[in-house]
Amino acid sequence: MKKKLKIWLIVSTVLYGILVILSIPVIIMSPMMFDAPGSLENGVLNMLFASLVVFPVVVIISIIAEWILYNKGKIKISLIFSFLPIADVLIILSGILLM
Repeated sequence: MKKKLKIWLIVSTVLYGILVILSIPVIIMSPMMFDAPGSLENGVLNMLFASLVVFPVVVIISIIAEWILYNKGKIKISLIFSFLPIADVLIILSGILLM
């Protein structure tokens, strides 16, 4: 189990790192979502904006925490932390679909 988890942590670290790099242009352009009149009152749009801006922070915290927990032998909690960025991506996708 520990060897499979280590492989998953390596893969997820690389994948999440690539996603953070790809999300930078999207985050830079995300304030443009509020150009339309009345868009500040749109709750779904605010949720989408917040989850986009928080995504790199969630990824960095997740990567650091999962490796620390893995090294301390807390395998299940490490696995849970490795899925936190996926939860943020699901929030972003739900915000896009609800618009």
